[in-house]
Amino acid sequence: MFILHLLKRVTRVLFITLALYLTVSLLLMFLTPSFKSHPSQNPKKIWLYHDLAHTEIILQGRDLFAPLKTVLAEAFPSTREGYIAFSYGDARFMAYTPTWSDLDPLLALRALFPDTKGAIRVGHYQALRHDSSVIPVTIDAVTLKRLQHAIFKSFRLQNGKGVLLALPHPHYIRYFEAAHPYNLIYTCNQWTADVLRSAGLPAPLWAPLAFEVVYPFVK
Repeated sequence: MFILHLLKRVTRVLFITLALYLTVSLLLMFLTPSFKSHPSQNPKKIWLYHDLAHTEIILQGRDLFAPLKTVLAEAFPSTREGYIAFSYGDARFMAYTPTWSDLDPLLALRALFPDTKGAIRVGHYQALRHDSSVIPVTIDAVTLKRLQHAIFKSFRLQNGKGVLLALPHPHYIRYFEAAHPYNLIYTCNQWTADVLRSAGLPAPLWAPLAFEVVYPFVK
């Protein structure tokens, strides 16, 4: 009887915590202004990828500034062609969950609750997907530089270069050690929101869910 009562109390606490978690994040999303593109003599384009749970920031390879090229040099000696996608997450979870069908619930729980090693996932793609999961965003050159500086600061550096992680990967993706650990509060989508906001783009103060990050950019 005592165990049953305890389980009910724990379930109630977890439900209330989850409800508060989602409510706060949704309120912050609706308080975020929408994005309004300002014409520029030298417009630049970035893309935001999103699925049900994850977001990425995609840049044209030819637009990478020198510090980011140096960080990526060992893994991607040539980045001028194609597109470079940046995202953040728990190192092991990203590497061992290439698709949602590969999801390991225990690995997911271990990633969320204690601080775990964060990783910057970098993908070098030859082409973009042409569907609603990829949102184009036109910005100016100054905003692009701020955005890249925020991404650059996310890497843990060693002698000015990114620290590669020995994790399984296809040839077009590599994982680098991140400067910040991963947890329930600082998620992959929070990283994306922080990078966008550092560049002066609209993003919620707290965005644990993918659609909250891209909401300001949806027309």
